[in-house]
Amino acid sequence: MSKKIFHANTLNIEENPKEGFYPYVVRSARNNGIRGFIQEQEVYLNPGNTLSFAMDTFSVFYQETPYFTGNKIKVLIPKFGMTRWSALFIAVCCQKAFKTFTWGMNATHQDVENFKIPLPVIQDQITYEYMEHFIKALEKQHIERVKVLCDQRLKAYEEVLRA
Repeated sequence: MSKKIFHANTLNIEENPKEGFYPYVVRSARNNGIRGFIQEQEVYLNPGNTLSFAMDTFSVFYQETPYFTGNKIKVLIPKFGMTRWSALFIAVCCQKAFKTFTWGMNATHQDVENFKIPLPVIQDQITYEYMEHFIKALEKQHIERVKVLCDQRLKAYEEVLRA
């Protein structure tokens, strides 16, 4: 559950991070659910290393750092030692599982608690290590693709400068 709901129409929302400002997570399906950054009483911060769940858009995101929330956002706090990589894997599994819901359905707290999320298991034990290795491998692939693209653009830029 979110510590306190902050309504956007009453806030001064900054587009970029600033000292003393924290992410403001809303029901958006973009930008990790972050609408901007706000400065409010830190006692109302939700903990980092949690998942944010939008109750009517069914967007699930990993929030690495403490954050404030808007309306209809639930904070899912793990009951186990969740790493960044296992959290990213679980967030995607949640996203896929909640695809059966449609926008505006507005799930209840009980719906969320009772929803089954498919996770990889070996001998009836959730394999967090597999999740971590899988996400790390994906990150490595994406970094390699970005590196190749940057190298190509740099080479093209250098050719233009030589011409």
